[in-house]
Amino acid sequence: MNEPRVSENLVARVLAEVENVLARDVGAPVSFLPADRIDNVLRTVDCWDEIDFADVIECIERRFGFHCADSEWDELLGTSLTPAGWEAHAENNFTFRSLAVFIAERLETVTIEPVSILGSRCAQVGAFRAVEAVARELAPDTRRFAPSTRLRKRFHGERLETLWARIRWITGGRIPELQVTLLTTMTMLTGMIGMLACMVSPLALCTCYEYIDGVWLDIAFGAIPAGIALLLVSLILHKLDNRLPIGIATFRDLAERMVAGPSEMSAGSASEHVR
Repeated sequence: MNEPRVSENLVARVLAEVENVLARDVGAPVSFLPADRIDNVLRTVDCWDEIDFADVIECIERRFGFHCADSEWDELLGTSLTPAGWEAHAENNFTFRSLAVFIAERLETVTIEPVSILGSRCAQVGAFRAVEAVARELAPDTRRFAPSTRLRKRFHGERLETLWARIRWITGGRIPELQVTLLTTMTMLTGMIGMLACMVSPLALCTCYEYIDGVWLDIAFGAIPAGIALLLVSLILHKLDNRLPIGIATFRDLAERMVAGPSEMSAGSASEHVR
């Protein structure tokens, strides 16, 4: 791969976050060097044989707040190569540094700089402009919004999670994480039960139809529409779920939180330059 045009500081930040995520998933600290191959490190913690690249890609994109084409991931991971070809590819392209560079190249530059209004420099306006830039990048179809617009009128569900991940990254974790509410738990449970019912019932009917009758047959047939209904309920709950932290309801609230706090940024340090 060609050497990217990203700063070493950004690559180091991404590596640190990857290490944190990996440690959380494994349940123990995981040490690695940037040049280490990912598969070799994961084998040391007995994770390599269980890895699902689709889950890994979704987790990374959600954690850092970006999306990219499957072909781009394929070029990095080499998932379409033969075993022999993959070994040659992995030696230089399947390292933690390569992954960090790949992520860093897709974290578009966003600056948080105070904006001059009538001679006064306003950090909150600069933060709001940064939110606008991130929103346009992640969801170009998003309708325009004002500082007083409620966040959930423009972003909810997965779109909100992606936006939030990117803003947290830009601000170095200054804004709190999204809450896990009762509705969040109910959404997960109804979705899992609905998916299970939709998968198991048809399988049971196809393989065991001759051996089940009476009430069990009725249950098997009834579980399919029940599973579909649960999936619909899960989708509705996902949209209704308000995971925003307490005190953040509008884009103005978000902008204020981005530049406030004990470690409030000064005008000279408010810019987060990633290139």
